[in-house]
Amino acid sequence: LQIHYKRTITHPGSCEYRIDNALVSAAQYNQALESHNILIKARNFLVFQGDVETIASQSPKDLTKLIEQISGSLEYKPEYDKLKIDHEKAAQALARSFHERRGVNAEVKQYQEQKIEAETYATKLDKRDDAVVTHILWKLYHLQAKIDASRNESKHDQLALLNNQIQEHDLNLDEARKMQSKLNKNIMKQERVIKRKEKTLQDKLPAVIAIDEKISLEGIKLKKYLLRIESIKTNRQALVLQDLQTQLLVVEKAAKKFDDEQAALARKKGTVLSDHDLQEYRSLTNDLSKEAASEKARLTQLLRQQKTEQENLKNLQGKLEQLEWQANRLLEKDLASRRDQVQSRGNIANSDKRASRRPQYCYRQQEDEPSRRIVRAYPLQICANQLLQVNADQRESEKQVRLKDTVLSLKRIFPGVKGRIVDLCSPSQRRYDAAIGIILGRNADAIVVETETVAKECIEYLRDQKSQPRTFIPLDAIQTKPINPAFRGIHRQAQMAIDILRYETCWEKAMHYACGNAIVCDDSEIAKHLAYEKKIDSLHSTEPSFIKPSPEMGRPGSLQRLKESLVAELAELQRTKKSCVVEDSLKTDLGNLQIRLSALLEKLNDTELNLAKNQAELDLVQRQIAEMTPNLDSQRVSHATLTEQIEKLQETVNVIQDRIFAPFSQKIGVNNIREYEGQQGKLQQEAAEQRLQYVTQLGKLQNQIEFESSRLKDCDERLERLTELMQRDNSAIEGLARQREILSTQMDQLEAELEILRQILASKRGEYAQVTENVNERKRAASQVHKQVNIVSKQILALHAQVERLMSERYAVLRKCKLEEIAIPLVSGSLDNIPIDEVLPSEDILQSPDWGIEIDFDELDDDLKQNGSENQEQDLIAQITALTNELQTAPNMKAIDRLQGVESKLHTLEKDFDKSRRAAKITKDKFNTVRRKRCNLVAFEHISEQIDQIYKDLTKTIAFPLGGTAYLSLEDEQEPYLDGVKYHAMPPMKRFRDMDQLSGGEKTMAALALLFAVHSYQPSPFFVLDEIDAALDNTNVAKIAAYIKEHAGPGFQFVVISLKNGLFHQSDALVGIYREQQQNSSKCLTLDLRKYDTI
Repeated sequence: LQIHYKRTITHPGSCEYRIDNALVSAAQYNQALESHNILIKARNFLVFQGDVETIASQSPKDLTKLIEQISGSLEYKPEYDKLKIDHEKAAQALARSFHERRGVNAEVKQYQEQKIEAETYATKLDKRDDAVVTHILWKLYHLQAKIDASRNESKHDQLALLNNQIQEHDLNLDEARKMQSKLNKNIMKQERVIKRKEKTLQDKLPAVIAIDEKISLEGIKLKKYLLRIESIKTNRQALVLQDLQTQLLVVEKAAKKFDDEQAALARKKGTVLSDHDLQEYRSLTNDLSKEAASEKARLTQLLRQQKTEQENLKNLQGKLEQLEWQANRLLEKDLASRRDQVQSRGNIANSDKRASRRPQYCYRQQEDEPSRRIVRAYPLQICANQLLQVNADQRESEKQVRLKDTVLSLKRIFPGVKGRIVDLCSPSQRRYDAAIGIILGRNADAIVVETETVAKECIEYLRDQKSQPRTFIPLDAIQTKPINPAFRGIHRQAQMAIDILRYETCWEKAMHYACGNAIVCDDSEIAKHLAYEKKIDSLHSTEPSFIKPSPEMGRPGSLQRLKESLVAELAELQRTKKSCVVEDSLKTDLGNLQIRLSALLEKLNDTELNLAKNQAELDLVQRQIAEMTPNLDSQRVSHATLTEQIEKLQETVNVIQDRIFAPFSQKIGVNNIREYEGQQGKLQQEAAEQRLQYVTQLGKLQNQIEFESSRLKDCDERLERLTELMQRDNSAIEGLARQREILSTQMDQLEAELEILRQILASKRGEYAQVTENVNERKRAASQVHKQVNIVSKQILALHAQVERLMSERYAVLRKCKLEEIAIPLVSGSLDNIPIDEVLPSEDILQSPDWGIEIDFDELDDDLKQNGSENQEQDLIAQITALTNELQTAPNMKAIDRLQGVESKLHTLEKDFDKSRRAAKITKDKFNTVRRKRCNLVAFEHISEQIDQIYKDLTKTIAFPLGGTAYLSLEDEQEPYLDGVKYHAMPPMKRFRDMDQLSGGEKTMAALALLFAVHSYQPSPFFVLDEIDAALDNTNVAKIAAYIKEHAGPGFQFVVISLKNGLFHQSDALVGIYREQQQNSSKCLTLDLRKYDTI
């Protein structure tokens, strides 16, 4: 039976549907096709061109939709969605009705409970009111009893008797006080006289101390003048100047004599050549140069080499001598350091002994009070003299001690602090010490730190400690000028300051900053030459006369500052009490000795460090000497060998020269030509050298004479000036001694007068003490009576206060009853008479004690009337508190009225709940019916079972006969249509990967497996495949062809559109489409291959 289905698209664009040429509607047409499992919407019979890979790569949701279309369950989706919404709404309505019913039911129970609570509350409220009234009656009863008892007690008669006694004692006390006041005025007058005398004596004491200080200082100055005069006389050196002048005359005569002798010698030995002879000499010289060219060239080369060797040998000898001198200097320095060490240890021991003797001296001074007042400043004067006489080389100034302490503190607190510039470097030789001190200048005490941050922290620390500001050099931020290389080697007796310093490499930047381009010269002449002719600044000489005074060298201001400190301390002693003068001075003396002791200890440590440092330097110099000695020996051997070669070569040249110049030598009358050349050249050279020596020696002697003359003149002037100063100071000392004698006499007279005045004062103070004792006795008697009066007065005031307090308390209780409307039993009157002012004046309370009210205490138990203790009140209050606590949560008094309304509302809600429950059950049954239908129609299980086998058939090979693996998985197993379906395919001999990561051919094979599995659920009579093999190679095309060949049959046809020969030769028939040019339309050709045999 054949049925013809036809769809025609008309010219206007509409469609006509025919079945066996009968016109039908689109719905009828689709229904007829669906009866043959040809689903238009699901397209289970057709695969469009390019859709194969899209099917395999589609999302899980789209794959679920495809399966629903194939299975037909998609038709129930609208009804499913509608019933699901209705079901959810009905469930929500049921839940809302249930919650409302449950809420009203709870409200009914709550109102039933509140009804019971309200009835109980009313009973307890009555009990509480009765307890409050009982407490108020008890309190009022006992307050009235206390008020009556207090009014009956009185002490006014006792108070009047005591007042009479007070008047009598006051009269006696006034008389005694008048006498005491008169004596006190006399004593004060006497004390003022004594104070004036003492002030006069104290005013003279500073003058005496100042005179003693001046005499001491003038004596010290005289000693210094004598020492300086002796030193100047020692250095005057007048004989040296005379000796230099004598040497100058001798050298001048020798120079003149030499010039005369040279002139005569030149006239005597000189050989003068004629022009012809001179021309012949030159011609022979040229011949010699040509014939002995190689020998003379070699000789010249050897002479230059000899000169170089001589310079090297001289340099090595100079370095060796320098090292030997440096070794000797280090030995001397080591010996001096050891002497300083021994001397420092002795000074430390002496300081310890002096410090230990100070307490005994203090004790002796305290025993003699009068003499201590006169000589209390002597210990300080002795200390000042000792400090002034201490050698400057054996101690450091106070400023240096403070600076070193500051640096040590900074090192302990900040690890980045390295030390002062002067501590981080040292000159290579001691003769450079003064020059380096001037060059470093104020940078000598600059502190080197690692970073700028450390410098800022140190500055903040010093500011917080209120210490003297210091200069810091941060190594990471300091800017230095580059060293001028032209200054190195500018003169053999001048060196750059940076080159004569010894320091570690890490401090190089700081040393460059401190020294700059400064140059140190051996003498002043070189420095002047470089300064004036070379125009070089920053020059320093090692000569003492060239070095200018520097504050960094001697630091003379330290002694002056110490003297000023002692003078200030003496002035402070004059203002202190006489009992503390010697003690304070000794404390100062001891402190200074301790400072000196610490300075000596520090110097001892420095000396020990210098010893170790000198020993290390000495070891280094000795090693260098040992290393340099073999080099010097080898250099001497090389020089001797070279000299021998030169002599041999010179003999060869002389032989040739004698042969060429023989006739000429006979002609001019010389043995050989060298004799002539030596006479002329050597005489001139020797004369010039000798003349230069005379000129040099004359210049040095003249400079020394000029220098010694200026020094001699300066010494004479200084001696004259010092002599005048000594005479002036001697006159000053004599004048000061006379002044001190006059002041001492005046002070002794004042002391005698003060002693008499003090005796008179002591007598008056004894009389005053007796009168004072009489006054005190009368005061004590009057005080006893006053105490009794105060006691009685306080008792009376206490009774009045107690009555007032009790009545105020009674008023407060009655006011409270009125305000809180507490009904207490009354015999007469009313609570309305009670005023309600918060604070009522005490006069009103005392004038109106009851306000016309009489309280009825008959209802009060006898036990309560008898017991008025606080415990009883606590029991009553506790009873009221317990009842009040029970009444804290007031019940809802309207609960009875509202209970009926809530019960009616509950009945209505129960009817609504039953209605909602029935409607929800009907909606749920309808929704479950549609859900079961949709679940039952889903073809997932069928497709999932088929897809793995189909994929295996499509991918199996001879090498892998099992093929690949493919499977489907549900994201929602309960209702699969609500979520996605995931498709996974794993080709043979490949690991698991997502579908997006498969190649084009692998995706095509997986998609075909899915299509064939879907098609197997409701297979249509035919299956149209449009170029599904576009992404497949020949092997996969052959697999597809074999699968189609295997599953094709009379009831199932495959219509394949392909360009691959692998599908052509296995098909049953071929259909070709071509264009008819004449009709401008498409036509087809068919070929039945079943008629032909298979090869």
